[in-house]
Amino acid sequence: MSTTVRSTNRIRIGGLLGGIMMLIIGSGVLFFGLQLRTWTQNEIAAMLPAEGRVVDVVSRTTASYDASFYPVVEFRTADGEVIRFESGTGGDPPEYRVGDAVRVYYDPQAPQSAVIDSWKRRAPPLALIGVGGVAALIGIIGVFNALAASLSWGALPGNVLRALMITVVGLGILFLGWQWYASRQSRVAAMLSTQGEVVDFVSRLTSSSNRGRTYIFYPVVEFRTAEGEIIRFEGSSGSNPPMYRVGDTVRVRYDPHIPQSAVIDSWWDVLIPLIIMIAIGGALTYMGITNLRSELKVLRR
Repeated sequence: MSTTVRSTNRIRIGGLLGGIMMLIIGSGVLFFGLQLRTWTQNEIAAMLPAEGRVVDVVSRTTASYDASFYPVVEFRTADGEVIRFESGTGGDPPEYRVGDAVRVYYDPQAPQSAVIDSWKRRAPPLALIGVGGVAALIGIIGVFNALAASLSWGALPGNVLRALMITVVGLGILFLGWQWYASRQSRVAAMLSTQGEVVDFVSRLTSSSNRGRTYIFYPVVEFRTAEGEIIRFEGSSGSNPPMYRVGDTVRVRYDPHIPQSAVIDSWWDVLIPLIIMIAIGGALTYMGITNLRSELKVLRR
């Protein structure tokens, strides 16, 4: 066996082992991210929700002499006890202002350990899932390249790698769409349903140019809870022209613990994001798989 052949074989084996290692590490990080996400969801599910209000913002200096601002939140438990706590997550500039309403989760056995329902609690698991997925994808590509070289296909051409990447991205978007829909349906199932009325609109400036300003109109809805309390809230989806008119009746879903977090039960808010994710993810997956099959057929010839 010539020196060149031995060197080539070592490179192929090294590429195969490197791809397998990257795949194992990526899969491990991905699995840990999924487990952390499940643990976070279970932790929240064991807590009770409540409406809190930011009553103070505390400035703390870090080891690098940078200031971070931590909100102090006050809320009332189901037993009527008033609890005040400082959030463990701060930022610069401050994420909250005094007077802001926030959603709070607390353990009825230890309400002082309450937490703010913030995207920052969901970010670490999602970051791990993203990093692990990318690392696993790199490992898969490395293994494919090594196997292709062993089968005398040579290194996988760019078209095959692009098709593989497109397929994985498409599948990832489909997975995220399913996760979003399942999470929303689970949250909506725990809410109560009632009728509300559009009583006003809030206009928000979205863009300004030489041609003028563009505004989006958000409906303000009023409804009565099962306990008789009248609640007014602003819809999360706006449009131009307005989707509703003052006086329109809409179906509302609300959390009995925090009725101020109510949402309009609209097919638009559910189907449009879901259709967009399914369309983009499905198209990319179909395109990637089709191109991948075509390129692999060429390599086998």
